[in-house]
Amino acid sequence: MTAVNHCPDCGKIIQRRSKHCASCSQKGERAHLYGKHRSKESRIKQGLSIRGSHHHNWKGGKYKNCGGYVLIYMPEYPRSDKDGYVLEHRLVIEQSIGRYLSRWELVHHLNETRDDNRLENLFVCTIPEHLKLHKTMRRKRKEMPPVAYNYAEISHGRPERT
Repeated sequence: MTAVNHCPDCGKIIQRRSKHCASCSQKGERAHLYGKHRSKESRIKQGLSIRGSHHHNWKGGKYKNCGGYVLIYMPEYPRSDKDGYVLEHRLVIEQSIGRYLSRWELVHHLNETRDDNRLENLFVCTIPEHLKLHKTMRRKRKEMPPVAYNYAEISHGRPERT
């Protein structure tokens, strides 16, 4: 026969070898025993203080994602992602044409270097135009010898800027 124990928190009889009953052993019931517990105001204050320029690892709001694209921190921008970042090449084009890009408009990098966001390297096109552009570039690359790859020789179908 097992010894009868009592829960130190609520006094219920425990017939197992545990120190607390099932209801008291849950973290919610014994929260005072786990870590620091802050008020709602201090949690909000702490959450705001470690974001953005207050964070110890802040690098100016600019970083390169795993796809090689440069993102800029602009939480007030209408098309920013959930973390407040916007693709830099879209910003450069939008500033030059003076309007926001539509969702179906893409920005193509002419030299195919994703972090080269100079205006002369960017070209706005629709999704079908972009697919056609890459298809013709692939075909031209197959025709050219590997040593002669020169992006100026590959026609991108880009209209001249005036």
